[in-house]
Parts: sequence; structure tokens; C-alpha cells
Amino acid sequence: MILEKIKIKLNFPDPRFWKYFIGHQFILQPNERTILGNKIEVENDLHKKIIVFGSWYPYAYDFEKYSEYQKNIEIEREKKHEERKLFYENLKKEAIEFNNSLEIPVKWSSEIKQVLSGLSEKSSGNGWKKNTVRHIYLHESFSSGRLKREAKNFLCSQVKSKYSGNWSGTLGENGLEYKVNCQKCLEISNKLKTKNSK
Repeated sequence: MILEKIKIKLNFPDPRFWKYFIGHQFILQPNERTILGNKIEVENDLHKKIIVFGSWYPYAYDFEKYSEYQKNIEIEREKKHEERKLFYENLKKEAIEFNNSLEIPVKWSSEIKQVLSGLSEKSSGNGWKKNTVRHIYLHESFSSGRLKREAKNFLCSQVKSKYSGNWSGTLGENGLEYKVNCQKCLEISNKLKTKNSK
């Protein structure tokens, strides 16, 4: 739906008028052609309800068409919201199914390696950086042959390093709703799975 603007013209209002006019909306009933005591000229002298948008170059729309237009926008917004919600629900479902297929013998969660640059004022503030991936974060210690890991570390490496650490104190608060994509973690997980199947 395309809205056509209705041209309007103000008849030399008092300078103080602009203070109350700019940035506001005014709904005028049929044949009503004054705003804040100032007369306006409407293109084609339309005898219908209009909505006027106050600016230095004011314009108007047919009120009924504008209302229908806004209603359609809201319907479309809700539709996109539901589609986005379903998309992320499916992503979460797929991630949980995939993560549950990783046979880790202790409690774990899908976490990121937090970097200080990802917690700076100019970043997203969640510890992420451009090449951040999801790791297997161990809640309990375990050992399998020569492989030994302490609790509160990643399967692929320790939490604390020169560039990463539990800077926000939130490691371990997530569940399995984010798909693990650290290749090293997955490689170790596959070895554990193969070993357990023998």
C-alpha cells in the first residue's frame, strides 16, 4: 500500500507557533482547517479527515488510509516477529539435539572464551570477538586415559590464558541451547565417543 501525501500550506503563522507545531501530529475533522488557531490550505480542499505532521515543511495524509497503512505495518511486524521467534526456536532445538549427541561423561554447558576486547565500551559487551566459537565448558573434573581436565575449564583448553578468562563471571550459566562449534572440542568429543563405543 502506497500512501500519497497531501500538500498543505500554512498562512504565515506567528513565530511562536512553530514551538508547538514541529514534531507533533494533528488530526483534523472534515472541513476543519485550523491548527492552533492558524489557518492552513489543503491541496484540492479535501473534505475528509486528515492527519497533519508538523515540520518546517508540513504534510498530511488521509486519516483513514493512514490508519489502515499503520495497521498493515503492525501486522507485518508481528508476522516477522513470529517468524524470527520460530527461527531461533528451531536453532535452539537443533543445537540441543546436536549437543546431546556429544557423549561428554560429566555435566557441561556450551560457552565462549571471553576476551577483554569483547567487554570494552566499544564492543557488544558480552566477551565476544569476531572469530568467537562455542566451547564445551566442564562443570566437573574428569579423566579418560591420558586426557585429564579440571572442572571450570574448557574441554579443549584452560579458561585462563593470556587473552581470555571468566572476565564477566558468567561462565557456566548457559545450558546446551547454543551449538558447540569449536573444532578442537568436537575432535576430543569424537575421540571420547569412539573410545566409549569400543
